[in-house]
Amino acid sequence: MFFVRLAIMISLALLLSSPLTAFSQTSSIPPANQGTNAVKSNTTNLLEPAKLVKNENLAKKELLDLSVQLMFASHGQQTFDVIDSDESLISRLKFPQRGQAMIFKGELHILPRLSVGGRFSNSRILQMKDSTSTDTDWKDATGGLVWTESTDTCKTEVTFFDANIYGRLLNLEKGKYEDFTDKLSDFLLAGKDSRMTVDIFGGYQYQKGRYGLYDATDTVDNYIPVSEKSLGHDSFYKVFYRGPRLGARGEYSYKKLATRLSFAYAWLKTNSHGWWNMRDYPWQQGDSGYSGYGVDLEAEFEYQFTKHISGGFGYNYMIRRQHKSKESGHEAGKEAYSNADIIRNVNNTLSGPTVFVKVAW
Repeated sequence: MFFVRLAIMISLALLLSSPLTAFSQTSSIPPANQGTNAVKSNTTNLLEPAKLVKNENLAKKELLDLSVQLMFASHGQQTFDVIDSDESLISRLKFPQRGQAMIFKGELHILPRLSVGGRFSNSRILQMKDSTSTDTDWKDATGGLVWTESTDTCKTEVTFFDANIYGRLLNLEKGKYEDFTDKLSDFLLAGKDSRMTVDIFGGYQYQKGRYGLYDATDTVDNYIPVSEKSLGHDSFYKVFYRGPRLGARGEYSYKKLATRLSFAYAWLKTNSHGWWNMRDYPWQQGDSGYSGYGVDLEAEFEYQFTKHISGGFGYNYMIRRQHKSKESGHEAGKEAYSNADIIRNVNNTLSGPTVFVKVAW
Protein backbone atom coordinates (compact mmCIF):
# COMPACT_ATOMS: atom_id res chain seq x y z
CA MET A 1 0.00 0.00 0.00
CA PHE A 2 2.89 2.37 0.69
CA PHE A 3 4.09 2.22 -2.92
CA VAL A 4 0.56 2.58 -4.26
CA ARG A 5 0.01 5.67 -2.15
CA LEU A 6 3.39 7.05 -3.15
CA ALA A 7 2.61 6.52 -6.84
CA ILE A 8 -0.80 8.23 -6.44
CA MET A 9 0.82 11.18 -4.66
CA ILE A 10 3.42 11.55 -7.42
CA SER A 11 0.72 11.40 -10.10
CA LEU A 12 -1.37 14.03 -8.34
CA ALA A 13 1.67 16.23 -7.93
CA LEU A 14 2.47 15.99 -11.62
CA LEU A 15 -1.13 16.72 -12.62
CA LEU A 16 -1.33 19.72 -10.31
CA SER A 17 2.04 21.09 -11.26
CA SER A 18 1.32 21.14 -15.02
CA PRO A 19 -1.54 23.68 -15.01
CA LEU A 20 0.20 25.81 -12.39
CA THR A 21 3.33 25.94 -14.52
CA ALA A 22 1.34 26.82 -17.61
CA PHE A 23 -0.53 29.51 -15.68
CA SER A 24 2.65 31.05 -14.32
CA GLN A 25 4.08 31.20 -17.83
CA THR A 26 1.00 32.81 -19.38
CA SER A 27 -0.31 35.18 -16.69
CA SER A 28 2.10 38.08 -17.18
CA ILE A 29 0.35 41.39 -18.12
CA PRO A 30 2.19 43.76 -20.47
CA PRO A 31 2.75 47.32 -19.32
CA ALA A 32 0.23 49.76 -20.74
CA ASN A 33 2.87 51.94 -22.39
CA GLN A 34 4.12 49.14 -24.64
CA GLY A 35 1.22 49.58 -27.05
CA THR A 36 -0.24 47.25 -29.64
CA ASN A 37 3.06 45.61 -30.56
CA ALA A 38 3.56 44.52 -26.99
CA VAL A 39 0.07 43.04 -26.89
CA LYS A 40 0.77 41.09 -30.11
CA SER A 41 4.08 39.90 -28.73
CA ASN A 42 2.44 38.77 -25.52
CA THR A 43 -0.32 37.02 -27.47
CA THR A 44 2.37 35.03 -29.26
CA ASN A 45 3.94 34.15 -25.92
CA LEU A 46 0.57 32.96 -24.67
CA LEU A 47 0.50 30.42 -27.47
CA GLU A 48 4.02 29.10 -26.94
CA PRO A 49 3.45 27.34 -23.59
CA ALA A 50 0.45 25.46 -25.02
CA LYS A 51 2.60 24.21 -27.90
CA LEU A 52 5.30 23.20 -25.44
CA VAL A 53 2.80 21.25 -23.33
CA LYS A 54 1.62 19.37 -26.42
CA ASN A 55 5.17 18.30 -27.19
CA GLU A 56 5.65 17.19 -23.60
CA ASN A 57 2.68 14.88 -24.02
CA LEU A 58 4.88 12.82 -26.30
CA ALA A 59 6.84 11.63 -23.25
CA LYS A 60 5.27 8.69 -21.46
CA LYS A 61 3.33 9.99 -18.48
CA GLU A 62 3.38 6.83 -16.39
CA LEU A 63 6.16 6.38 -13.88
CA LEU A 64 5.75 2.62 -13.44
CA ASP A 65 4.16 -0.18 -15.53
CA LEU A 66 3.42 -3.57 -13.97
CA SER A 67 1.77 -6.48 -15.75
CA VAL A 68 0.90 -10.12 -15.15
CA GLN A 69 0.88 -12.34 -18.22
CA LEU A 70 -0.49 -15.87 -18.50
CA MET A 71 1.02 -17.94 -21.29
CA PHE A 72 -1.55 -20.71 -21.68
CA ALA A 73 -1.40 -23.76 -23.94
CA SER A 74 2.36 -23.26 -24.05
CA HIS A 75 4.37 -25.84 -25.92
CA GLY A 76 7.99 -26.55 -26.77
CA GLN A 77 10.79 -28.93 -25.97
CA GLN A 78 14.34 -29.29 -24.69
CA THR A 79 16.56 -31.53 -26.81
CA PHE A 80 20.03 -32.91 -26.27
CA ASP A 81 21.88 -34.67 -29.10
CA VAL A 82 25.02 -36.81 -29.04
CA ILE A 83 27.06 -36.85 -32.27
CA ASP A 84 29.83 -39.31 -33.08
CA SER A 85 33.16 -38.54 -34.79
CA ASP A 86 31.53 -38.96 -38.21
CA GLU A 87 28.94 -36.26 -37.38
CA SER A 88 26.18 -38.89 -37.19
CA LEU A 89 23.38 -38.59 -34.65
CA ILE A 90 23.66 -41.52 -32.25
CA SER A 91 21.49 -40.42 -29.31
CA ARG A 92 18.75 -37.89 -28.59
CA LEU A 93 16.98 -36.92 -25.40
CA LYS A 94 13.72 -35.02 -25.87
CA PHE A 95 11.86 -33.36 -22.99
CA PRO A 96 8.47 -31.81 -23.83
CA GLN A 97 7.37 -28.51 -22.26
CA ARG A 98 3.60 -28.27 -21.97
CA GLY A 99 1.07 -26.37 -19.90
CA GLN A 100 1.00 -22.85 -18.53
CA ALA A 101 3.48 -20.20 -17.42
CA MET A 102 2.98 -17.00 -15.41
CA ILE A 103 5.14 -14.08 -16.51
CA PHE A 104 5.62 -10.91 -14.43
CA LYS A 105 6.78 -7.76 -16.23
CA GLY A 106 7.71 -4.31 -14.98
CA GLU A 107 9.17 -1.08 -16.32
CA LEU A 108 10.27 2.10 -14.51
CA HIS A 109 10.43 5.33 -16.55
CA ILE A 110 13.31 7.30 -15.08
CA LEU A 111 13.64 9.89 -17.89
CA PRO A 112 11.39 10.88 -20.83
CA ARG A 113 13.46 8.71 -23.17
CA LEU A 114 15.04 6.24 -20.74
CA SER A 115 13.57 3.39 -18.73
CA VAL A 116 14.61 0.15 -17.03
CA GLY A 117 12.61 -3.05 -16.80
CA GLY A 118 12.39 -6.77 -17.33
CA ARG A 119 10.36 -9.90 -16.83
CA PHE A 120 10.41 -13.02 -14.64
CA SER A 121 8.74 -16.42 -14.81
CA ASN A 122 8.95 -19.56 -12.70
CA SER A 123 6.87 -22.61 -13.54
CA ARG A 124 6.59 -23.45 -9.84
CA ILE A 125 4.13 -20.55 -9.56
CA LEU A 126 1.89 -22.23 -12.12
CA GLN A 127 3.22 -25.70 -12.81
CA MET A 128 3.67 -27.17 -16.27
CA LYS A 129 2.06 -30.49 -17.02
CA ASP A 130 3.89 -33.76 -16.56
CA SER A 131 4.68 -35.19 -19.97
CA THR A 132 6.46 -38.13 -21.60
CA SER A 133 10.13 -37.78 -22.54
CA THR A 134 12.03 -40.05 -24.93
CA ASP A 135 15.60 -41.35 -25.00
CA THR A 136 16.44 -42.70 -28.46
CA ASP A 137 19.66 -44.35 -29.73
CA TRP A 138 20.78 -45.30 -33.25
CA LYS A 139 23.63 -47.25 -34.84
CA ASP A 140 25.34 -46.11 -38.05
CA ALA A 141 24.77 -49.12 -40.32
CA THR A 142 21.04 -49.57 -39.77
CA GLY A 143 19.59 -47.05 -42.21
CA GLY A 144 18.12 -44.88 -39.45
CA LEU A 145 16.38 -47.70 -37.59
CA VAL A 146 16.00 -47.13 -33.84
CA TRP A 147 18.34 -49.35 -31.90
CA THR A 148 17.00 -48.68 -28.38
CA GLU A 149 14.37 -46.33 -27.02
CA SER A 150 12.76 -45.67 -23.68
CA THR A 151 10.14 -43.27 -22.36
CA ASP A 152 9.85 -41.58 -18.98
CA THR A 153 7.36 -39.55 -17.02
CA CYS A 154 8.93 -36.09 -17.22
CA LYS A 155 8.37 -33.36 -14.63
CA THR A 156 9.34 -30.02 -16.17
CA GLU A 157 10.41 -26.84 -14.36
CA VAL A 158 11.42 -23.72 -16.30
CA THR A 159 12.64 -20.41 -14.89
CA PHE A 160 13.66 -17.39 -16.96
CA PHE A 161 14.23 -13.68 -16.52
CA ASP A 162 15.73 -10.72 -18.33
CA ALA A 163 16.73 -7.20 -17.24
CA ASN A 164 16.99 -4.36 -19.76
CA ILE A 165 17.70 -0.67 -20.29
CA TYR A 166 15.41 0.94 -22.88
CA GLY A 167 16.18 4.03 -24.95
CA ARG A 168 13.56 5.80 -27.06
CA LEU A 169 14.54 6.49 -30.67
CA LEU A 170 11.19 7.67 -32.00
CA ASN A 171 8.24 9.32 -30.28
CA LEU A 172 5.66 10.52 -32.76
CA GLU A 173 2.13 11.83 -32.41
CA LYS A 174 -0.26 12.98 -35.11
CA GLY A 175 0.22 16.69 -35.75
CA LYS A 176 2.88 17.15 -33.04
CA TYR A 177 6.37 17.63 -34.35
CA GLU A 178 9.24 16.09 -32.45
CA ASP A 179 11.27 13.56 -34.43
CA PHE A 180 10.04 14.04 -37.99
CA THR A 181 8.49 16.80 -40.02
CA ASP A 182 4.75 17.26 -39.80
CA LYS A 183 4.27 15.87 -43.33
CA LEU A 184 6.08 12.65 -42.49
CA SER A 185 4.11 12.38 -39.25
CA ASP A 186 0.88 12.72 -41.21
CA PHE A 187 2.08 9.99 -43.58
CA LEU A 188 3.01 7.49 -40.84
CA LEU A 189 0.05 8.05 -38.54
CA ALA A 190 -3.57 7.38 -39.45
CA GLY A 191 -5.65 9.58 -37.17
CA LYS A 192 -5.49 12.55 -34.87
CA ASP A 193 -5.32 10.37 -31.76
CA SER A 194 -2.65 7.97 -33.06
CA ARG A 195 0.90 7.58 -31.77
CA MET A 196 4.06 5.65 -32.69
CA THR A 197 7.14 4.83 -30.62
CA VAL A 198 10.32 2.86 -31.34
CA ASP A 199 12.81 1.79 -28.64
CA ILE A 200 16.12 -0.03 -28.60
CA PHE A 201 17.28 -1.95 -25.54
CA GLY A 202 20.13 -3.98 -24.14
CA GLY A 203 20.46 -6.21 -21.11
CA TYR A 204 21.03 -9.70 -19.77
CA GLN A 205 18.93 -12.88 -19.83
CA TYR A 206 18.93 -16.20 -18.02
CA GLN A 207 17.00 -19.45 -18.40
CA LYS A 208 17.10 -22.64 -16.37
CA GLY A 209 15.31 -25.89 -17.10
CA ARG A 210 15.09 -28.93 -14.87
CA TYR A 211 13.65 -32.19 -16.20
CA GLY A 212 12.97 -34.95 -13.69
CA LEU A 213 12.65 -38.44 -15.17
CA TYR A 214 10.65 -41.20 -13.45
CA ASP A 215 9.07 -44.59 -14.22
CA ALA A 216 11.05 -45.48 -17.32
CA THR A 217 9.63 -47.92 -19.86
CA ASP A 218 11.75 -49.55 -22.57
CA THR A 219 9.88 -49.39 -25.88
CA VAL A 220 12.58 -50.61 -28.32
CA ASP A 221 15.39 -53.04 -27.49
CA ASN A 222 17.89 -54.11 -30.17
CA TYR A 223 15.49 -52.93 -32.92
CA ILE A 224 12.58 -54.95 -31.48
CA PRO A 225 9.52 -53.20 -29.99
CA VAL A 226 9.06 -54.08 -26.32
CA SER A 227 7.25 -52.77 -23.26
CA GLU A 228 9.36 -53.30 -20.15
CA LYS A 229 9.30 -51.05 -17.10
CA SER A 230 12.54 -50.09 -15.30
CA LEU A 231 11.61 -49.95 -11.62
CA GLY A 232 13.45 -47.43 -9.46
CA HIS A 233 14.28 -45.00 -12.25
CA ASP A 234 14.78 -41.47 -10.81
CA SER A 235 17.09 -39.22 -12.85
CA PHE A 236 17.32 -35.57 -13.88
CA TYR A 237 18.74 -33.23 -16.49
CA LYS A 238 19.42 -29.50 -15.95
CA VAL A 239 20.38 -26.90 -18.52
CA PHE A 240 21.30 -23.22 -18.14
CA TYR A 241 21.38 -20.52 -20.84
CA ARG A 242 22.65 -17.03 -20.00
CA GLY A 243 24.18 -14.03 -21.72
CA PRO A 244 23.83 -10.44 -22.99
CA ARG A 245 21.04 -9.37 -25.32
CA LEU A 246 20.11 -6.55 -27.71
CA GLY A 247 16.75 -5.77 -29.20
CA ALA A 248 14.16 -3.36 -30.49
CA ARG A 249 10.47 -2.81 -29.92
CA GLY A 250 7.77 -0.71 -31.51
CA GLU A 251 4.29 0.43 -30.55
CA TYR A 252 1.44 1.90 -32.58
CA SER A 253 -1.64 3.16 -30.74
CA TYR A 254 -4.93 4.72 -31.74
CA LYS A 255 -7.21 6.07 -29.03
CA LYS A 256 -7.62 3.16 -26.57
CA LEU A 257 -6.11 0.48 -28.80
CA ALA A 258 -2.40 -0.36 -29.06
CA THR A 259 -0.28 -3.01 -30.74
CA ARG A 260 3.35 -3.83 -29.87
CA LEU A 261 6.11 -5.91 -31.42
CA SER A 262 9.39 -6.81 -29.71
CA PHE A 263 12.52 -8.64 -30.92
CA ALA A 264 15.65 -9.58 -28.97
CA TYR A 265 18.81 -11.48 -29.89
CA ALA A 266 21.13 -12.95 -27.22
CA TRP A 267 24.66 -14.37 -27.18
CA LEU A 268 24.38 -17.35 -24.86
CA LYS A 269 26.72 -19.45 -22.76
CA THR A 270 25.28 -22.91 -22.09
CA ASN A 271 25.98 -25.29 -19.22
CA SER A 272 24.18 -28.41 -18.14
CA HIS A 273 24.53 -31.43 -15.91
CA GLY A 274 22.59 -34.54 -15.01
CA TRP A 275 22.57 -37.88 -13.26
CA TRP A 276 21.22 -41.22 -14.49
CA ASN A 277 20.61 -43.14 -11.25
CA MET A 278 20.16 -46.56 -12.90
CA ARG A 279 23.78 -46.39 -14.09
CA ASP A 280 25.14 -44.15 -11.30
CA TYR A 281 26.25 -41.84 -14.08
CA PRO A 282 26.85 -38.12 -13.35
CA TRP A 283 27.92 -35.87 -16.22
CA GLN A 284 28.25 -32.22 -17.14
CA GLN A 285 28.45 -30.21 -20.36
CA GLY A 286 29.53 -26.73 -21.31
CA ASP A 287 30.78 -24.47 -24.07
CA SER A 288 34.00 -22.49 -23.88
CA GLY A 289 32.34 -19.13 -24.61
CA TYR A 290 29.14 -17.43 -25.67
CA SER A 291 28.81 -19.64 -28.73
CA GLY A 292 25.06 -20.19 -28.49
CA TYR A 293 22.29 -17.79 -29.31
CA GLY A 294 18.71 -16.99 -28.38
CA VAL A 295 15.83 -15.21 -30.08
CA ASP A 296 12.76 -13.76 -28.35
CA LEU A 297 9.72 -12.54 -30.30
CA GLU A 298 6.63 -11.02 -28.69
CA ALA A 299 3.44 -9.49 -30.08
CA GLU A 300 0.72 -7.82 -27.99
CA PHE A 301 -2.68 -6.21 -28.60
CA GLU A 302 -3.92 -4.00 -25.77
CA TYR A 303 -7.09 -2.14 -24.83
CA GLN A 304 -7.13 0.72 -22.31
CA PHE A 305 -10.03 0.12 -19.89
CA THR A 306 -9.29 3.07 -17.59
CA LYS A 307 -6.52 5.61 -17.19
CA HIS A 308 -4.45 3.17 -15.16
CA ILE A 309 -5.69 -0.30 -16.16
CA SER A 310 -5.42 -2.08 -19.49
CA GLY A 311 -5.40 -5.63 -20.76
CA GLY A 312 -5.09 -7.69 -23.88
CA PHE A 313 -3.66 -10.76 -25.57
CA GLY A 314 -0.52 -11.70 -27.46
CA TYR A 315 1.94 -14.41 -28.41
CA ASN A 316 5.44 -15.29 -27.15
CA TYR A 317 8.08 -17.28 -29.04
CA MET A 318 11.46 -18.09 -27.48
CA ILE A 319 14.30 -20.24 -28.82
CA ARG A 320 17.70 -21.15 -27.36
CA ARG A 321 20.36 -22.82 -29.53
CA GLN A 322 23.76 -24.32 -28.75
CA HIS A 323 25.73 -26.30 -31.35
CA LYS A 324 29.14 -26.43 -29.64
CA SER A 325 29.48 -28.17 -26.32
CA LYS A 326 31.73 -30.74 -24.65
CA GLU A 327 30.92 -33.37 -22.06
CA SER A 328 32.64 -34.91 -19.06
CA GLY A 329 31.28 -37.82 -17.05
CA HIS A 330 31.94 -41.00 -15.12
CA GLU A 331 29.65 -44.00 -15.40
CA ALA A 332 29.99 -46.58 -12.62
CA GLY A 333 32.37 -49.38 -13.61
CA LYS A 334 33.79 -47.43 -16.56
CA GLU A 335 36.69 -45.04 -17.09
CA ALA A 336 35.96 -41.36 -16.56
CA TYR A 337 36.17 -39.06 -19.57
CA SER A 338 36.42 -35.30 -20.02
CA ASN A 339 36.04 -32.68 -22.76
CA ALA A 340 34.52 -35.18 -25.17
CA ASP A 341 33.57 -33.39 -28.38
CA ILE A 342 30.33 -35.32 -28.84
CA ILE A 343 27.58 -32.88 -27.86
CA ARG A 344 25.50 -30.88 -30.32
CA ASN A 345 22.13 -29.21 -30.49
CA VAL A 346 21.40 -28.43 -26.85
CA ASN A 347 18.25 -26.65 -28.00
CA ASN A 348 15.15 -25.25 -26.34
CA THR A 349 11.90 -23.83 -27.71
CA LEU A 350 8.96 -22.41 -25.77
CA SER A 351 5.99 -20.56 -27.19
CA GLY A 352 2.32 -19.93 -26.64
CA PRO A 353 -0.56 -17.44 -26.66
CA THR A 354 -0.91 -15.02 -23.76
CA VAL A 355 -3.47 -12.89 -21.95
CA PHE A 356 -2.40 -10.06 -19.64
CA VAL A 357 -3.50 -7.30 -17.31
CA LYS A 358 -1.39 -4.16 -16.88
CA VAL A 359 -1.47 -1.42 -14.27
CA ALA A 360 0.31 1.92 -14.82
CA TRP A 361 0.86 4.81 -12.43
